[in-house]
Amino acid sequence: MADVGPALGALSFIVFIIGAILFFVAKGRRPLAKKLLLGGAVVFVAALIMTPTPPPTPASTPAGTKTVAVAPTKPTIDQASAKPVAAVDPKPGLIRQYKAVIDTVRPCDAAFKDLAGANSSQLALYQASKVGHDACGTSSKAVDAFEVPEGLSDKVQVTQRKALATCATAYRFRERAFGKAMEMADSGDIRPSRMTEMQEDFKTGEVGVLLCVSQLIQAAGEAGIKPDDLKS
Repeated sequence: MADVGPALGALSFIVFIIGAILFFVAKGRRPLAKKLLLGGAVVFVAALIMTPTPPPTPASTPAGTKTVAVAPTKPTIDQASAKPVAAVDPKPGLIRQYKAVIDTVRPCDAAFKDLAGANSSQLALYQASKVGHDACGTSSKAVDAFEVPEGLSDKVQVTQRKALATCATAYRFRERAFGKAMEMADSGDIRPSRMTEMQEDFKTGEVGVLLCVSQLIQAAGEAGIKPDDLKS
């Protein structure tokens, strides 16, 4: 069908020329000439209809070039209107963590004090030791899971991380000492060697607890926190 339109156009042009010649030259053939002129015009219109029209080319795009779709640009953020990120004050977080550590280890500290009054019987010693063993184990695991608060300087981070590790280790020694006390009370094995092992673990734990608290206070001081702020 694409070739029919141009062919009809050529035919209409020929018919139109013949009709024009007959109309002006052969006056006796004018009726025929009129028919040829009219027929040529009709065929010409038909040729226009049957000739495929090429798709329009945008005026801004040269022929033969590809049109590339451009994604709409995203609005840029005005740097002047952007709000500055507020710096995190490390003091409140450090104070909260100090108090959280003290609260976490309090059950173990209480069990350590209660053990002194449990020497009346083997059963009382076992029960008090079990309470202390469980409490100190829970305290050690909880302190070991603490994360250093955000916003601390590198120096304070090192001190605080060291303090938390010291605290967790100290209460781990207390847990182990209570465990040995449980075994002694349960088995009745009070040999000097067993007593010495238990006492050494308790002493190591006690020194560790004192060091734990002092390092926590040191980290707070490095962050500009006063000792009185830790008590409130």
